[in-house]
Amino acid sequence: MRQTDFSRKERGTQLVEFAIILPMLVLMFFVVTEGTAMIRVHQVLNNAAREGARLATSDAANAVYGTDPTKTQVRNQIIAQVKSYVSVNMKGYDDTKITVTISPDKVLVTNPNTGVAMATTVVTVQYQYALQYLPAFSLGIVSNTFNLGAKAQFRNLN
Repeated sequence: MRQTDFSRKERGTQLVEFAIILPMLVLMFFVVTEGTAMIRVHQVLNNAAREGARLATSDAANAVYGTDPTKTQVRNQIIAQVKSYVSVNMKGYDDTKITVTISPDKVLVTNPNTGVAMATTVVTVQYQYALQYLPAFSLGIVSNTFNLGAKAQFRNLN
């Protein structure tokens, strides 16, 4: 067989290969884009939970932690600060999809090394993350929303 016969038979194969590979590349692009956006939101939630726990264990919060009306007021201020942090750092933030909870009382945790009990405060942040691209490609296999959450536990200083 001559070289020209071989190249004539191969004519158009690159276009067919590209047509087969292109949908997979596009799907992979959207999966990576969706995954990175979800990881970013999860990181913002982690930081917000840590910020809330830091605020809840601060001296100002601990000074008024004992009385109920002020305790509720301090909790509401901390929750507002956590939501504010999330709204500033997350694109497309929806306030109705976030839940912030602060442990009702100081949680006692025993240090496994020393056996000493420490008072801690736990802040949990939950967010219903709505997928942007994958539901269109998944044909109903992938849910439209995922519950992402973060939890931070800080030791109380007082």
